Amino acid sequence: MSLPMQRRRRRRASLPVANAVRAAIPSRTSPSSTPVCRRPLGQLPSAAAAPPRTFYGASIGLIPCHVKASSYAALQDYPLVAFFRGVGRYTDMTTEILQLLLAQSDVARVQEWAREADTLLDSSHQPAWLRDQVGQYIQLQLWIRDTEAKDAAIAPPEQTLSGWADQRQIGSQGLKWGKRHVQLTATYIAIQKHEPDKVERSVNPFLDKRQECISLAADMQVQCRHHASSTHATSLDRPYCIELVRPSSCDTLSTPTVIVLLLDMWSERAQNEWLAAIQANIARLTLDPIWRTFPRNGLAPRTTTVAHLWHYMALYHTSLDHHRFSDTFAVDPTRIFYQHLRVSGLKQQWDALAELTTRRLGKVKMLFSSRAGPPQSAIGFGPIVDICVDCNAPPEVLQTYVALYEKQPHKGWRARRRWG
Repeated sequence: MSLPMQRRRRRRASLPVANAVRAAIPSRTSPSSTPVCRRPLGQLPSAAAAPPRTFYGASIGLIPCHVKASSYAALQDYPLVAFFRGVGRYTDMTTEILQLLLAQSDVARVQEWAREADTLLDSSHQPAWLRDQVGQYIQLQLWIRDTEAKDAAIAPPEQTLSGWADQRQIGSQGLKWGKRHVQLTATYIAIQKHEPDKVERSVNPFLDKRQECISLAADMQVQCRHHASSTHATSLDRPYCIELVRPSSCDTLSTPTVIVLLLDMWSERAQNEWLAAIQANIARLTLDPIWRTFPRNGLAPRTTTVAHLWHYMALYHTSLDHHRFSDTFAVDPTRIFYQHLRVSGLKQQWDALAELTTRRLGKVKMLFSSRAGPPQSAIGFGPIVDICVDCNAPPEVLQTYVALYEKQPHKGWRARRRWG
């Protein structure tokens, strides 16, 4: 028998065995197979990734993606953390712990893991400076999560919505409903017959461009309502209405409230969405004006730095323990002082800025006397001039700090801009 014939016979004999092995191994495209991540360690999954979010130990393909971050109660139970700790790869273990803290959404679990991370890092053979840096980073994440959890409940972000609904004419009887375009902003509700884009583009002189604006007030209330038809026809009922009411200003009325707006949102989903949005905007009207003057963008754990967190807290929180913050993150007092100056400039509180800059110098008029010595400042007056220029300070305030900057021989931090 020739050699090619022998090879063909051996291949035919091995086909059943090969087919059995292929059937036993799950295919990558098989719907029953477990999806496995093949990303490099530490790389974030894309927004369009098919597998659900999981902890970052699965990023090198050792752990299936369907294992969720909440499946383990302790950090040391995670396979990669235990593996890196066992082989002495403490840097990789630290990176994995930080990624787990970022991926965890439960604040209580994060605080528990932070205490456990301190124990794991203390027992690892790492330089003291690295342990301090990791400890500060964990403390930063705890500050961010606590602050965001409190402020999200105190000052919800402003809601904006737009869509179509049926509006009932207030005070009319019968079937007085009309289709209207409704637009919700932070302070009012705008209602018109056509979309705003169509109104702006239209050159038709007969097009109805009138707009009705209903200003929101802190004493208003919004609620769901099932509007029954006056004809008692069930088919004409409107079960998905929202009703905006305010307290009555006249004591002679039999009802304590007055209906300001009644809208039929056509579906339960739209009804709930608009109800929550209007309630949030009404709640914002009772807040401190600082939350409305400077809308809150929120604190992202992955991008918020110590400087950003301090600026955020100094801007929104009147009672702030800057000594505890400085001790926790080892922030120089001059940096804390500079952030106070910036916040005073943003709020246009020039009296407060003058109090911060002149309380150690005595009265401002003494600085310009011939007997007065050169003024002293921890950072110099150049950055203060920059703050005045950036925040559009009054001319007299700007000229005061320009004169102080010129008089001080030790300039401190230099001004970035030329002023005249």
